[in-house]
Amino acid sequence: MRKLFNLVLALVLVLPLFLVQASETVQAATGPLLFVNGEPVTTDVAAFIENGRTMVPVKFVADQLGYKVEWNSAKKEVTLSSQSGSTFKMVVGNKTIVDKNGKAVATMDVAPLIKDGRTMIPAKFVTEIFGGSVEWDANMKLASVITYPTTTLSQKEIVFGFIPSQEAENLDAKAKPLADALSKELGVPVKSFVGTNYNAVIEAMGAGKVDIGAYGPQSYVIAADKGYAVPAAASVRNGSKTYRAQFVVLKDSPLKKLEDVKGKKIAWVDPTSTSGYTYPAALLREKGIDPETDVQGTFAGGHDKSILALLRGDVDVAVSFDDARTIVEKSDPKVMEKTRILATTADIPNDLIALRAKLPDYWKAKIKEALFKIAMTEDGKKMLKDIYNITDLAPTKDSDYDIVRKVQKMNEGK
Repeated sequence: MRKLFNLVLALVLVLPLFLVQASETVQAATGPLLFVNGEPVTTDVAAFIENGRTMVPVKFVADQLGYKVEWNSAKKEVTLSSQSGSTFKMVVGNKTIVDKNGKAVATMDVAPLIKDGRTMIPAKFVTEIFGGSVEWDANMKLASVITYPTTTLSQKEIVFGFIPSQEAENLDAKAKPLADALSKELGVPVKSFVGTNYNAVIEAMGAGKVDIGAYGPQSYVIAADKGYAVPAAASVRNGSKTYRAQFVVLKDSPLKKLEDVKGKKIAWVDPTSTSGYTYPAALLREKGIDPETDVQGTFAGGHDKSILALLRGDVDVAVSFDDARTIVEKSDPKVMEKTRILATTADIPNDLIALRAKLPDYWKAKIKEALFKIAMTEDGKKMLKDIYNITDLAPTKDSDYDIVRKVQKMNEGK
């Protein structure tokens, strides 16, 4: 019976999709007005309260859950079919859900209704009849639906790990406000942790000591392929989900093109840094330069440290993300005048926030939702910008980082 309830719950969540004829044009989206399993769903009708009930539109959810939806406009009837062959029917204005034989399987306390061409479902029905979790955020006027069973967190605190892409002490201070905001949103203490190097955060997550990780693409791929991590949200900077790596030299450097770096001293960032090693190394290989034997490489331990090594004259070339020099401007306001970009790589998927794979699904959804909600506030935007110059967060999936895996294999000669 529990499996049946869960199935019907999922079907109920899909109900509003296509409750107009297929030929109708979908209106322009107004924004993320609903969260489903932690991710924002863009809808054209906002959730609202009616007669003490939270009414939620769950448009665009059918594809995510993998259900086929058929709409009978004459009967105002929706037929929902699962891949397993189960079929359920609902009628707008009727509280009863029936199976393919017309047998009642559940009764809602408030019947579905149509508003602005979209069907609205009473969220209380989901919580009381089928388990799951539905919440209404009165301040943000957002509804949240989580289809996973509510689970008590077995640990006393959640640990948010950050890769040391910049000076660790400064990063820890910048990360604390975000950890505190997450703690307030989740109702669980959240502690920030800055690893001694990139790999430290990866292995800490694998050991169950880190639950949330702010990773570069390469670090994420390593963690994910070891079964440690799953993606939660991608960083967005000024509307873009990609960035580039750069080779930086001093303004008066004799190096004119990338091929000139052969035999020179290069400051990399970290062996598992996407923009601080993986992509730049692959570009050198394309130019016929072996990044391991044809240059004198050293690992600086951070993107800002790489630029600082160049300014001190320790190396001829600094590798970093584009444009890490802005971080150094606080300590050297003339860094832009003193240096120039020699070359840049192809586009790289942005860094991301990932979650420990073994966290309960319910808590993965809760943490994702909390991150997105924080990113929607002015204070949250400032926190993200202070940490990694992030201007927004966007949903992401593991396959978005397959290109990083491809470049990694290129460096490994596979």
